[in-house]
Amino acid sequence: MKIDIKSIIVLLLFSACTQAEKVKVSIDNPMVSNIEVNIDGKAYKVAAEGLEDIELTIGEHNFETKLEQSSIKGSFIVETEGIFNATGSEYVVWNELFVSKEVTPEEAEAIYVSVLKEDSILLDGAKYFGEFIKYDKNTYFIPQKWVYNTLTPFPSNPSMTARYETKKKIFRKMPFISEYQERYAFDEKETKRIMDSVMRTNHSH
Repeated sequence: MKIDIKSIIVLLLFSACTQAEKVKVSIDNPMVSNIEVNIDGKAYKVAAEGLEDIELTIGEHNFETKLEQSSIKGSFIVETEGIFNATGSEYVVWNELFVSKEVTPEEAEAIYVSVLKEDSILLDGAKYFGEFIKYDKNTYFIPQKWVYNTLTPFPSNPSMTARYETKKKIFRKMPFISEYQERYAFDEKETKRIMDSVMRTNHSH
């Protein structure tokens, strides 16, 4: 029997190409109780306020999340790494400016105005100013555009290779509100002054 080597090679290459690509997806649970998530028939348990890393293939997936007194059913499409919003919650990606120690406060303000694309978002009827991207309850998959995940805080003194850098973090809704209020609650007039300056600069471009 003659073995066709070329045909075998073609079949092997075809098999390798047709294997679905997998990427890391983090199941996020902002709830104060454990949840159970079923994705395409496979069950995952995520601890309260926890984050569970899994691998999923590129493409569409069906899910059901069992909460304490209800459940959520739906589907989402995976195209890259990111967070699976299993509980139908709100999230915010915050782009923050970090400056080196040799930058003066005046220089930092000028950099802030020129670098960040400031706007505002609404959460529970309150307005928050900054370079934020808000994801609503029906956004079940959030593509990764951040350095720091929901469990990793912004660093107080990040390592830097330039005079300034921007870094992004994804927040659950309540930690975002707490972080924002902690930073700006006692300096609302100064925040508004900077934001007015930012808005004027952006509108002039």
